[in-house]
Amino acid sequence: MESLKNFVRYSWYSSPKVPTLVESWVNLLNSISEPDIAHLGLISALLYCLKTKDTTLYEQIKTIGIDSYAKLILGTRTKPYETALRPCNEILSSMDLESFKTKVYPVLNRSLLRNPEVIIEAVPSLLSSLSFDLSYTANELSKQLAPPLISKTESLEASALASFRTLAKQISNGETIISIVQYLFNIFNGTESSVNKLSVISQRENVLSAIGAFSRSPSTSISQDDILKILDKYFYPMIQQEVHEGLICHMLQQMTSWCSRLTNTNQTLTDFFKKGLEQKNSTAITRAAYLQCILVTYKENNLTDLIPMHTTLMASYERGVNQSTLINCLHEALLAALIMINIAQMNSSYGK
Repeated sequence: MESLKNFVRYSWYSSPKVPTLVESWVNLLNSISEPDIAHLGLISALLYCLKTKDTTLYEQIKTIGIDSYAKLILGTRTKPYETALRPCNEILSSMDLESFKTKVYPVLNRSLLRNPEVIIEAVPSLLSSLSFDLSYTANELSKQLAPPLISKTESLEASALASFRTLAKQISNGETIISIVQYLFNIFNGTESSVNKLSVISQRENVLSAIGAFSRSPSTSISQDDILKILDKYFYPMIQQEVHEGLICHMLQQMTSWCSRLTNTNQTLTDFFKKGLEQKNSTAITRAAYLQCILVTYKENNLTDLIPMHTTLMASYERGVNQSTLINCLHEALLAALIMINIAQMNSSYGK
């Protein structure tokens, strides 16, 4: 691809000698009734070189490129090779909201409904290359990505999860983020009728990972109350009812991602952590996950809210001291010690 760009760049700078060369390429591409995947590389190279030199030709090539991408990559019935996706970056970055709405999204939507296994690998690169907000269609797109996310086919699930992660970064509307998270929780809880119920652990892990991904949205309009409501309605009961150690840890990891956005806490959250650490069926591994979440959640302004948990934190610390040859117990103790040190730095009378 780089050599092709260099060739086109050289041809452009040679245009005084060959003034119609680039125009000839444009005419050639316009005259092709059935474009081939191989043309995508040439189109991207032309876009790269024409970006700042000839806006008229650039717009012509951009139109050809977007049409070709929609047809050859998103509209295909044969899975495109990964090498066919790499040269498309210039085409994707040239796309504006209007061309996405009218030319690309309808094809993407149709293909995700009919044959997601064919085009799902192209979706993350498509979404990550866009420079505009996708809040307007994110809910609908999430519903198209949900079936492959829980398909029990590893490659499909991985691409769908990558798509959710890139989609999360393209949404600025806080209400849209919360709506998608609620939809994913409904899938997890088996109350979403549009998809099959989850039957294996990997499906549940995928949905949880997608939920966590939306905590990393650049949106600044997700309120503190919205996050606390998500924790209270979904995370607390889900974690308290789970018995699978690995899933509990994965749930707490995703909750940690959401808690990292909190600047305020409440008593319900503190009580949740205390109860989780004191559960009889808790293990050193799950307690460490709780403690890691506490470390991220409580910052300088609310660390003193943890003072009533001193006895619980000391119990975690002493378990590690008394069983220092067990790595998991030692990890738990170190996390508990770090939390208590943080509290002491904010309250000089703590622990005395």
